[in-house]
Amino acid sequence: SLIGKVIDGWRVQEAIKCTPRCSLFKVCWDTNEETKFCMTVVYKDSDNPDYNDNSFENNLTDVNAFVKPEYTYYTSHCFPIVPLKNASGVYEGHEWFVYERVSKPLSDVATSNTLKVSRDDEINIAVQILEILQFLFAQNKVLKNLDVHDFFLRRTTKGYRVILLNQDFYTKESFTIEDTTYTSTSVIHGNEPTMRDNVVSFVYIMLFLINKSLPWE
Repeated sequence: SLIGKVIDGWRVQEAIKCTPRCSLFKVCWDTNEETKFCMTVVYKDSDNPDYNDNSFENNLTDVNAFVKPEYTYYTSHCFPIVPLKNASGVYEGHEWFVYERVSKPLSDVATSNTLKVSRDDEINIAVQILEILQFLFAQNKVLKNLDVHDFFLRRTTKGYRVILLNQDFYTKESFTIEDTTYTSTSVIHGNEPTMRDNVVSFVYIMLFLINKSLPWE
């Protein structure tokens, strides 16, 4: 396990999620424990040695962080904050990157008993996600897939802001989707993802947040 190790100035503190392709950890700056972020370590060929590590079992966070963010807070407030130095690198042959510590996964809107969400809050969330998609489409960016777990909520003085963390853009290469819960039928059938497919996924995400489930789950 990487827990306790120091990677380019970041001390790995706690495991928070593990998948076959990556591990997520809480980290802090080694000389300043107040500097708190998260780190993703990405393993090639989905061969993650931590995948069966019991240290991850009770610390799961429902947010995807498979891809180093291309857009950050310094581009727009709807993207993750990243440190100005030592934000990414390679450790023992594996890519890693650091980003702000997640306040709440967006999925908490549907699954948490403590997060009280009004209809106005749901409308505000929908508007914020559409603004993110509008920004990406203006840059000719299309996501391979859009999933509720690609987003998290940042607590601000004006309430929660929706942040797109997992920015896995389509670049004409072949790819697979591990979870198709929010995927359009067109992409499931093997067609290239388009802006329309991202909007369809957005609709599915909002249906989940409002109804707490989807009929096909």
